[in-house]
Amino acid sequence: MLNYLRESLHWMHLVFFKPLTLEQESKNLTRKQAIIIFLKVYLLAAILYSLLLLAVGGGATLAGYSFNWNEAFSRLVFGLVGGLDEGVNEAVQFALIYFPLFLATFFRPFYLPMHLWQQWRSANAANPFLAFRYSPVYWDEVIATPLPRLKDWLVNLVKRDRERGMAEILFVAEKRPYQRKAAFKALLAVTEQDLQQLHDVSDLASAAKFLKNFPTDSNDLPKGLEDARRRVNTISELSQGLLSRSNKLDVLEELHSELETFRTAMALTAAPVGTTFQPLATKWLEFVKTAEAEYRQQLIFTPIPNNFIVGNPVQSGDEDFFKGRRDIVVAIENNILNAKQRPALLLYGRRRTGKSSTLLNLPRLLSSQFVPVFMDCQDAKYWSSDEEFCYHMTTAIFNEL
Repeated sequence: MLNYLRESLHWMHLVFFKPLTLEQESKNLTRKQAIIIFLKVYLLAAILYSLLLLAVGGGATLAGYSFNWNEAFSRLVFGLVGGLDEGVNEAVQFALIYFPLFLATFFRPFYLPMHLWQQWRSANAANPFLAFRYSPVYWDEVIATPLPRLKDWLVNLVKRDRERGMAEILFVAEKRPYQRKAAFKALLAVTEQDLQQLHDVSDLASAAKFLKNFPTDSNDLPKGLEDARRRVNTISELSQGLLSRSNKLDVLEELHSELETFRTAMALTAAPVGTTFQPLATKWLEFVKTAEAEYRQQLIFTPIPNNFIVGNPVQSGDEDFFKGRRDIVVAIENNILNAKQRPALLLYGRRRTGKSSTLLNLPRLLSSQFVPVFMDCQDAKYWSSDEEFCYHMTTAIFNEL
């Protein structure tokens, strides 16, 4: 009997207080198991329903309304709430019974006193996490009423123990959908405290990691957070470039420009994201300005800009722009003239070192006994099919000859 009561109360507890957990557990049940559990729970639920019905009916009778007891108990078989007879019009029935009961059931405002009590206990307790575990946040998965100062409570837990406090914030964000916004606001406040600890440009390289705890696809994230995170990621990447790139002044100037844009964007973003990141952007901008001034003083000389701009290959008619490469031309002639067989030569080198320019200028540089034919095999007409390749190759040779 005791096991029956314990099991029935367990399932009823899940139905009313932890429907999300019930959904997960029910996925592992077969249809037969679900029917057996329903039949077990129904008897106890009917008893509890009858007691509740007696209380409601007695209250209605005392208030002067007639109560149809026969109809109410007949509907008990189907799990339906019956009750007030036709003497009470539907508007009064809805306003006085259904609507208040629905609001009380959905929003659970009766949890507020206990929530505030546990919050007060947590502020003065040696172990604040124990009081948090006894709060309604842990009892009930679907409290729709915004719990007062939940964000501040979570932030204070992080101050007492960072690892355990962060675990509680992530627990609320993942498991308590109606309190998720408060959890994200608490996480934003903790992130702001972390970012305030960055003291110079080199520290900015690690700024992005403090925003990794926020999910990327939640509708409950504070407005503007995704934009702020994207900009912080860019700032971190640029700051990392200061450690690996030689042109540090260029990086600092780019970082300066990005922070200016970031500060302006956050000034136009609503709280709490805008009020969090605009002061940070202003502070980081001062870091960059200081680093720029220091680096300029360290420069021994002003770098000479490289005016050479890589362009398209030099064509055969632009001989004034093509100089050198005579060694390559001589090597080609020697390999062709002194070989018993006509060789296949490969001219290779890094990009933009003049390979194509050399080939295009071969007609002008080679001896007259040779007729070079240039075919650009990146052109689609050369690789659409074998037949097309042969046709266009013979056409190019014919035209050159």
